[in-house]
Amino acid sequence: MARPLKDGVDYWNEDCYFYSNNKIRLLRSEFGANGMYMLNYILCEIYKEGYYAVCDKDWCGLVSDGAVCGGSPNFVEELIKGCVRRSFFDKRVFDTFGVITSRGIQKRYIRMLNKRVEIRMIKEYFLLDLNDPNDVPTNEMKAKIVLKSISGTENPINGTNNQVNDSIKTQSKVKESKVKKSKVCYRIPAINGEFELTQDFYNELTHTYSDTDIDGSLKKMISFLNANPAKKRYVGNTKAYIELWIGTDAERGVHSKQYQGGYEATYDIDSFENLSSAALDEGGF
Repeated sequence: MARPLKDGVDYWNEDCYFYSNNKIRLLRSEFGANGMYMLNYILCEIYKEGYYAVCDKDWCGLVSDGAVCGGSPNFVEELIKGCVRRSFFDKRVFDTFGVITSRGIQKRYIRMLNKRVEIRMIKEYFLLDLNDPNDVPTNEMKAKIVLKSISGTENPINGTNNQVNDSIKTQSKVKESKVKKSKVCYRIPAINGEFELTQDFYNELTHTYSDTDIDGSLKKMISFLNANPAKKRYVGNTKAYIELWIGTDAERGVHSKQYQGGYEATYDIDSFENLSSAALDEGGF
């Protein structure tokens, strides 16, 4: 059986004028030579996995450790914030999902994958204009792009002149309208606010995990996040975290409706956190 194609690439091309760019010059004046080294390392990490990175505290720690002499995890976090402030990374995607990417990164990415049959990308992170030849140079390349939503649905591009960004805005408005009509059952603490767990999502959880006390599991998770703020996710990634938490509870029999021993977790919480981080870092959101 053939090995599946990975999303990332083994090398990427850097412009000769990269360090002459005004954004880079301003970042260098703020963060120094270490900042430039760290930024280059971050770009390598992004392209190695694809065209974006989920930037949470764990990821910043791993980047700091991998870069060795580049700086502390706090330095990495401040550099990322500086890159967002200088529009090196897209602010909307970062603020909403805690994800770092940019239009330039995505333009290079699709060109590096131009020999692939499909170029699969996440719709909510997609920043390119399909009708702009500077972004997507050919109709053949446009036809290869398959946009997958965070929710799991796919939207292949068929070569028409419909703007994907307009479609995203329209679908976002529909989703917002649905959320407003749905009762909020729980508010889950997140890095950039609160995730509103709606009645629709709650019903989905109770249906999927019918043998698990969803309320008990959610209350335990909320208490854990309030007691451990560093474990919070961005609002855009919290739904995946909830599903992972409850799925793990269900698999291990925690909060089972048949369980009579109370609601204390029977598994080690550090092990669960390692599992959570690994799953989310692999794109489980």
